[in-house]
Amino acid sequence: MFSSIIKGLIGFLYPPFCICCGKSINTSFEKVCNNCWEGLQKIDGYRPPKKVYVNYLEDAISCFVFDTTLKKLIHFMKYNKFKSIGFRLGFLAGEEIRSNLSWLMSYDLLIPIPLNSVKKRERSYNQSELIANGISAVTGLPVNNKLLVRKKYTMSQTNLDLHERKINVEDAFKVEKEKHSIENKNIILVDDVITTGATLNFAAKELVESGAEKVIGFAVASPLML
Repeated sequence: MFSSIIKGLIGFLYPPFCICCGKSINTSFEKVCNNCWEGLQKIDGYRPPKKVYVNYLEDAISCFVFDTTLKKLIHFMKYNKFKSIGFRLGFLAGEEIRSNLSWLMSYDLLIPIPLNSVKKRERSYNQSELIANGISAVTGLPVNNKLLVRKKYTMSQTNLDLHERKINVEDAFKVEKEKHSIENKNIILVDDVITTGATLNFAAKELVESGAEKVIGFAVASPLML
């Protein structure tokens, strides 16, 4: 009881603020206000920029514009351990699939883009897996985070140009086991952001060469222009 009183007093004296817009929030359990969540801008036609690698992808799809709000959300999700943001973003993406991209409901499997084991130890979780779990909660599509591995430590794609991004992830992925779980399956590869699509494309290459029928690249966000 004493702990609850102290927490209530702290909340009264130092009310929580939205990490995106800075406005106060009624509850300390939330990190983002409803206005910011509801203000996420959908991408027209759910298509990322045209300069996207789709050699091995059946298609590339993204839900929301990678604007200032989403940049903050994804930054806090990846680097400040706000894991609930990842699940919420996936949940919202899942609602878009169920409402406006219902043909994806016929796919067999969600596979999150894996982190290298070193980077996953550093971060302690995979943000793409959080998103995939949110999507699964809405759509019922199963998530498998064991089939695809990232076999090398790659640098961040953020500051690389189109060609450098391709080189950085060209041989980064491998299907190590359970290839029978991939054969003739239609797979949704899940990531946080599609910029050039290089990461999704070369992950898809490994899945296709291991027997997958179709692979769709799916991300929560994309910039409107490269």
